[in-house]
Amino acid sequence: MEDITQNSITSETPITSPVEQQPTQPTQNKSSTFSKWIRLFLIGIASLIIVLGGVYLLGVKNQPIKQAQQEATKSTPTSIPNPTTTWQTYTITNNKYSIKYPSNWKSFSTSNVGDLSYFTAPRGEPGYGNSDIDIRINKKATMSDRPTIDDSLESYIKYIETNGNIETSPTQVIQSIKKITAEASTAGYLVEWKPNGSFGPAIKRYTTFFELPNDKSSTIEIGGREGHYLDIYNLMITTFKFIDQNQTSDTTNWKTYTNSQYNLSIQYPSSWYETKGNGKHDGSNEDELVRLRSDNNQFGGPYVGISIFDNTNNLTAKEYVEKLYSMNSAVHILKEQPNYFQSSDAVLVNGIPGAGPSGPAVFINDKKGSIIELYTTGLDQKVIDSIFSTFKFQ
Repeated sequence: MEDITQNSITSETPITSPVEQQPTQPTQNKSSTFSKWIRLFLIGIASLIIVLGGVYLLGVKNQPIKQAQQEATKSTPTSIPNPTTTWQTYTITNNKYSIKYPSNWKSFSTSNVGDLSYFTAPRGEPGYGNSDIDIRINKKATMSDRPTIDDSLESYIKYIETNGNIETSPTQVIQSIKKITAEASTAGYLVEWKPNGSFGPAIKRYTTFFELPNDKSSTIEIGGREGHYLDIYNLMITTFKFIDQNQTSDTTNWKTYTNSQYNLSIQYPSSWYETKGNGKHDGSNEDELVRLRSDNNQFGGPYVGISIFDNTNNLTAKEYVEKLYSMNSAVHILKEQPNYFQSSDAVLVNGIPGAGPSGPAVFINDKKGSIIELYTTGLDQKVIDSIFSTFKFQ
C-alpha cells in the first residue's frame, strides 16, 4: 500500500528544474523594448504633424500679405523724372501768370508787360533762332463783329478760325480742339491747326488758349509749330499757371538782396532773378545798383530797380524829387511817408521817365548823404507793396 501512494504522488506533482524556468525572462524584455519603440515612433509622428501644421498655418496667415505686396509691386509704375522740375520760370504781364521753359533756352519780350514773348533754343541746336514758341496776350474786343465777350472760350476759338487774329490767319482751319488742364488746375484749350495751303508752305501750328480770370476780354495764347520742339511745347503748356496774388504777401521763403555799402536790404520772390544794374549814367547823378527781375530776361520784363543819388546838400526826399524833376511836369509826388516808409523821410512818386504802366517809385533819404530810389516796371500793385514792405536799413 505504501508504494502505490508514493508513486501516485510522484507522478502527479512533477518537479520543475531550474533549467526549465529560465526562458520566461527574455520574452518579457523583448515586449518592453518593442513598446518603447512604438511610443517613440508615435511621438515622432505627432511632433512632425505639429511642425507641419504650424508651417502650413503660418503660410496661410502670410499669404494675404504676400499677395498685397505682389499687387502693390504690379500696380506701382516705375517713377519717371519730370524734366520741367529743373526748368526756368518765366513770369509775364504784371506777375499774374507764369510758364516754365528749358534751362538752356533764352526768353525775351517785346515790352515790359510781356504782351508778346518768345522762347528760343540754344545756339547750334536744330531750329535755332526760329522762335518756335511764343506767348501773346490778345484782346478779344478788338473786332467789332466778334461775339460778345461773355461767350465761351471755345466759341471764341471757332470764331477766329474764319476771322483770324495775330496768332492765326484765315489760311488756318481747326483740325482738333482738346480741353487741357495745366498746372494748378488751370483749364485751357489746345488747338491743332491744319493749313489749307492757300498761301505759302503748309506748316501745321498749335495754339493753347487760356482765358484771364475775371477778365473775358483777353486771352493768353501760347503758339508752337510742328518741327524740332513740339515735345518741349507740349511740356511747357502743362506748366502754365495763373499766380494767386494773395500769396504774394507771404515773404517767408523769399530771397534777400543786401548792399553793405549803403546798409540796406530788400526781399523779392524766390523764383526771381538778381541782375546787376547799369551803374552810373552819363551826365546823371544816378547810380543803378541792381535789378530784381521776375524772369531771366535781360532785355525787358517786369522788375524792381534800386538806384542811388548823391545828396550832398542834405535835402529832404521831397525837396530832392522836386529839384531833380523840376523840368518834367509828368512827375508827381503822390504821397509823403507812404505805406511801409512812415518812419522814414520818403515820398511816393509817379510818372518817372522810363517806368512802365505800373511804375510808381519811392525816394528815401538815408540821412547819410544819399537818396535811395526804389522803382518798378510792369508789376502789379500787390506785388509792389509786398516787395517794398521788406525794404529796410541795416
